[in-house]
Amino acid sequence: MASNPILKVKLLPGGVVPFYWALPPWHDTMQKWIDDFDGVFFDDDCTNTEDCPTDAESLRAACEKQVRAHYAWGNRERPLSLEVYGLARNIESECGSGTPEERAAILFCAVNRAKHEGATDVMDGLLHKVRKDHPTRTFGKQVGGWNTRPVSTAQRPRLSNILIADFLWNGLRKGTVQSNIGNGSVYLDPACQDNMHLQNPAHLMFNADGSPAIDPDTGKQKKEGNESASYVFTDWSVGGNFLTWAGLFPGIRPNYLCIFNYRNDLRDVDGEPSAARTAKHTARDNIRIAGLVAITGRPLPPIPWGYSATAAGNVLLAMEKAAATSLLKSGALGDGCDDFSDILGEPPTASRDTGGLVVAGVALLAAIATGAAVGAISSRKGH
Repeated sequence: MASNPILKVKLLPGGVVPFYWALPPWHDTMQKWIDDFDGVFFDDDCTNTEDCPTDAESLRAACEKQVRAHYAWGNRERPLSLEVYGLARNIESECGSGTPEERAAILFCAVNRAKHEGATDVMDGLLHKVRKDHPTRTFGKQVGGWNTRPVSTAQRPRLSNILIADFLWNGLRKGTVQSNIGNGSVYLDPACQDNMHLQNPAHLMFNADGSPAIDPDTGKQKKEGNESASYVFTDWSVGGNFLTWAGLFPGIRPNYLCIFNYRNDLRDVDGEPSAARTAKHTARDNIRIAGLVAITGRPLPPIPWGYSATAAGNVLLAMEKAAATSLLKSGALGDGCDDFSDILGEPPTASRDTGGLVVAGVALLAAIATGAAVGAISSRKGH
């Protein structure tokens, strides 16, 4: 049995677990590639375009010729597969300057989502589906959901991300690499997400104590806008599937990259017993709270579960607004969401010596996950 990695890590002041806690075994290898080859790009006919004018296979072949000429590739006869090239473009476009774990998470999400959708080819989630004005499937920016092109592959990949994609993709096929995010299948950049939501939000306004902010002229609860939106950790659906936050992962900053799982087992079902629905809402709220605590780095505020479900819901929404505000203040927002560095700047190196960034303590998150930190949460009747 493998030893518990937690026992080998010295906690930071206050019992906070270091950002580098239990990093995957491939961390150092990938970090070396990032250090050495992050600045190496190859000529490419498709960079930051809505739809690449050149077909995917031609782009792959052109990149393969250049990659084979670089010493880092090793065997110059070894091919660059379309899957590796496509996944490298996906990493580059979505989180190209992230930590090793964040870049790996993009690839694992692509693989997991393809499995969830029943696809036999991971490229189905990276290329635009065939349509009249695009006779061949193309790389490019994100367009819609699974039936179009659900993620961005618009950017030409740097050498480091090609090496990372090659290592992980072939490792998955050989069984020598395991996902560092479990079944995580969907991701988003929370700062960019909340920026979009706060442009014209329809969220109800709340006072500091979580109580509704009432407009004295109308007697109704105040609103901030007139378009629908939801904050990062509010329950949400993609293509008819119910998603929840996947959790806190070593090497992945929750205020930089959020990973979600498909949890259709937690969605409401018409006609189900009230006890079953209450249990689902309890589990969903625990997940939301854990994410909010992690993303803000703040302790859990008092939540009046025993008072009323409405009051508890108000506090949760107030927490989500605080998280969104915190994200928006964390850095200058860019024009687009494909490259997270536009929003939060270049990520620090996850160093075992310096400690890097820190995240909320495991003990607190474990308590939240079990409901221990929210008191009589099971008394809630739904929301």
